[in-house]
Amino acid sequence: MLDATSWVEHASSWAPEEDALMSVFLDIAGWEQRQRWMYDRMVFEPRLTAEYPVLAKTPVSSLRAIAERLSAEYGVSYERAWLNLYRDHNDSTAWHADKHCRSAESIVSVLSLGETRRFLIRPRVGGRSMTFLAKGGDLIVIGGKLSARLGAQCSQREGAS
Repeated sequence: MLDATSWVEHASSWAPEEDALMSVFLDIAGWEQRQRWMYDRMVFEPRLTAEYPVLAKTPVSSLRAIAERLSAEYGVSYERAWLNLYRDHNDSTAWHADKHCRSAESIVSVLSLGETRRFLIRPRVGGRSMTFLAKGGDLIVIGGKLSARLGAQCSQREGAS
């Protein structure tokens, strides 16, 4: 448990065939380096990204199988996939929060492939972070309810669109 409504789970060796998966994704995924606004300027993200907005149409059948397994295990319908490729020790991501406004409860699944890396989680209000060492094939799942403040922000955004 992270707090009264949020949790994290780390499943080691969840995908034992991770070497084969990594090879397929390196060959097939449409990797691109994206740009985004950070503070007052546009920056390149220090990683490559591939996205499958309609998972049913992905050419990677193993990705559909992973989504089906996650859907069965966590009771969430996974209909899209987002892949990030960290090429070396210079690639990373800053602290961020995945903000999902589709439902009051969110479950984010992260399947790690390739080299071992640190996966850090810290409280939004500050404090000590939790460190997980994610090896190739490990699954980290984070779930929880929207805070009242974030729920209100989502309602305002959805009402404005």
